[in-house]
Amino acid sequence: MPKPRIAVLIGGPSREHEVSKLSAAQLFQAVDHKRYDIRPILVASDLTWRIYPSHLGYEADTPQMVLHESQVLDQLPYLVDAAFIAMHGEYGEDGTVQRLLDRATIPYQGSGPRASALAFDKAASYAHLRRLGFAIPDYSVMTRAEWVSNRAQKVRQLISALGRNLVVKPSSSGSSVGVFIIQSPSELADALEQVSIDFDRFIIQRYIDGAEITCAVIESNEGPVAMPPTLIRQLRSGFFSYDAKYTPGAAEEITPAPFNEATLAAIQKTALAAHRAHRCRDYSRSDFILANGRLWLLEINTLPGLTATSLLPQAAEIYGLSYQALIHHLIERARHRPEVIELS
Repeated sequence: MPKPRIAVLIGGPSREHEVSKLSAAQLFQAVDHKRYDIRPILVASDLTWRIYPSHLGYEADTPQMVLHESQVLDQLPYLVDAAFIAMHGEYGEDGTVQRLLDRATIPYQGSGPRASALAFDKAASYAHLRRLGFAIPDYSVMTRAEWVSNRAQKVRQLISALGRNLVVKPSSSGSSVGVFIIQSPSELADALEQVSIDFDRFIIQRYIDGAEITCAVIESNEGPVAMPPTLIRQLRSGFFSYDAKYTPGAAEEITPAPFNEATLAAIQKTALAAHRAHRCRDYSRSDFILANGRLWLLEINTLPGLTATSLLPQAAEIYGLSYQALIHHLIERARHRPEVIELS
């Protein structure tokens, strides 16, 4: 009986292209190649799809074929049986590649296009979650055009409405890319100028001083289960920045978080509620701040990092699911779902 052909989608046009390669490299080491026919696909920044016959072909950069994005719908269904999305950021995490795979009738792990797009757009996600009663720190949404029209006035208005201690971040991005912690008007102006160079829409949010926590959710046939929460202690920077996430020794990650059982249960309950509120599928990871007994939700990640030392695999390991078992579980979740999930 032939082995299932699993496409591993890597790269993409986002700023997290290299992080995606790290996830894929560790996946190749963990997966049982006797069980699955792994076919890496590197999506280049120009959106060409470089399809490799094996992980060894990927490492040698000898593609079997190169498809333009317009050819993927017609040809990819004949080459693979399911897809494993190892991409992050724009294109991979915002619903774009999910919609393409749905149109190609190729099943995949993770959330569908609507849930992915909603979670990736923090402004839309915040509005949705607030309507459902989640605690979201006060925020304002601004476009590049609004910022450049009257910079000084915008700084004054934001500080008057939200205070001096703020967070500036893109509305749509991942891995804490483009995030600034603000403590003065001059810092706010500089941060807004910087983020407006790379992003058209961004969020200015009240800074909540408290414990940084993350909690993953993994689905099984019996339903979603919250993993042990993780406490993140910064050793080199004031928040869990891009560098802190991917620089060894920049942060201390403690799983399970050293809180009492009632607090841990509240975190897990809220992570499950957020997962369901966004209609996430297979897995997710929610980030929180715990301050003065209140749990503030910062964001939901629909494609969390999957290197062996990433937060979700660490929590799964504590729960009793090894890294290899986690990867195989997600592959099987992709293989055994209806092919077409969302066509619109």
